[in-house]
Amino acid sequence: MGHSLRKDPGAAHPAKNAAAPGLPNHRGTDSKGRTSMVGPKASPMTGAPGDEFARLTADVVLLARREDGELCVLLVRRGWEPFKGKWALPGGHVDPGETTFDAAVRELAEETGIRVAGLDGIGAYATPSRDPRGRYVTFAYTATVWGPMPEAAAGDDAVDARWWTVDEALYSSEEIAFDHALIIADGLRKGTW
Repeated sequence: MGHSLRKDPGAAHPAKNAAAPGLPNHRGTDSKGRTSMVGPKASPMTGAPGDEFARLTADVVLLARREDGELCVLLVRRGWEPFKGKWALPGGHVDPGETTFDAAVRELAEETGIRVAGLDGIGAYATPSRDPRGRYVTFAYTATVWGPMPEAAAGDDAVDARWWTVDEALYSSEEIAFDHALIIADGLRKGTW
């Protein structure tokens, strides 16, 4: 008896490989090699029924105190849509084979020129409407700089980087991109500052 090879061995048994409703059923990658989860939702690009891809990102709530004692958070001005020109936490996509922790450290250095050795996890943010490009799941981290506040230099896709007082960041929601005001608030509850 001969055997046939199939590209999708689960095709003959769809129930065997089906995910529970609303859960991803297999892994894939997008055109840039970023890990995606594919599930039975509408397409993030067209809204048509089909597969939904969740892209992984990592963001950093970096805190420091000014000389006058005021607590500040580092933000970058976005150079790209969505939210071009708005302020956001340093962060970005997780590269293939990279942990979210390593991505957070890398993105902070690329976008601000500031390197940190340690970060503490805040949480994961996965509300479906948090990013107009589609489903983005971000892993947020926090760190506190002790001593003199480091100077930030915008790089990569950030067009500016500066320290904001925490009050400015939390109460300027029209200037802050995505759900980053919420992540900052959660970082304050989690951090040691």
